[in-house]
Amino acid sequence: MMDLPAALSLIRSLQSQLEEINAVSREYENEMEHVIQGLQNDINTLNDERDTQKRRMIELEIKVDDLENENSLLSSKLIDSNSQNDKLLERNVLLEHEVHDLQDYCDKQRRGLDRRGSVSKEKNSTMPTVDSLKVSMRGPSLVVSTKSPIGATASSNMHIPYSEVSSSFVVTTTSNSPRKKSTLTV
Repeated sequence: MMDLPAALSLIRSLQSQLEEINAVSREYENEMEHVIQGLQNDINTLNDERDTQKRRMIELEIKVDDLENENSLLSSKLIDSNSQNDKLLERNVLLEHEVHDLQDYCDKQRRGLDRRGSVSKEKNSTMPTVDSLKVSMRGPSLVVSTKSPIGATASSNMHIPYSEVSSSFVVTTTSNSPRKKSTLTV
């Protein structure tokens, strides 16, 4: 057995070791709390960044959808505009051919009258010239009129129903498929 002073010495030694162990344990606990707090801060930061990225991604998806819709709308408008432009160009070509044919007809009539000598020079000068004809469309008719000089009274219009217009092929078109053009019958 142990005597009292040796037992007291052993108890003091064990108490001192226990205090050291408690001190080291508190140090580790403090370090662990700091590490855990740092990790918790990192997790919170990453969660915030993730939420921000999700919101940004949703905004970008909405913007992409809006841009796709706008692109689709603009593509449709472009197709419609191109189609309308082709139709207007084709109509312009047809009207130019009709004006040319009508001008040829007027020139032939003038030459025929000149050869016969049945029209005086005054009357012959009133026949429309190539540059003095204006052709337009009103409803189901082709309207041919002479352009009057500024200050002069307008001459009468000649309405030609489409039923009096024959068809022939156009040499040039504005679309891929060949179209027929209208020419005046004589």
